[in-house]
Amino acid sequence: MRYQLFGRSGLRISEYVLGAATFGSEPAVAGVAGAKAIFEGFVAAGGTTFDVSNIYRNGEAESILGDLLGRDREDFVLITKYSGTRLADVRPGTTGSSRRTMVRSLEDSLRRLKPATFTSSRHTSRMGSP
Repeated sequence: MRYQLFGRSGLRISEYVLGAATFGSEPAVAGVAGAKAIFEGFVAAGGTTFDVSNIYRNGEAESILGDLLGRDREDFVLITKYSGTRLADVRPGTTGSSRRTMVRSLEDSLRRLKPATFTSSRHTSRMGSP
């Protein structure tokens, strides 16, 4: 595995980033055992960087990844997105890029991921907020 700097952050990340969108227990996704096998294979190959989102499996993907990181979490970089939703009936103040929704979304992600090093970005474009 090769590594590179992540922008100007000083973080050295793996050349490949593992997307955790299928980490979950619903039908048609990896399941917990499958997520563990995928995670372990990626780490064995030298992978250190994971992409996840608050909306992947309604937060379950973040929880599973947080558990898989275990005691070695200092060795990994997590990239997540915030303020997205899969709800059919979106309520004001639950999505978008306002400070309130960003902070709430990121606090929820931090609880699920229990990270050491954490990077985030807006999951979708504007959604009614500047």
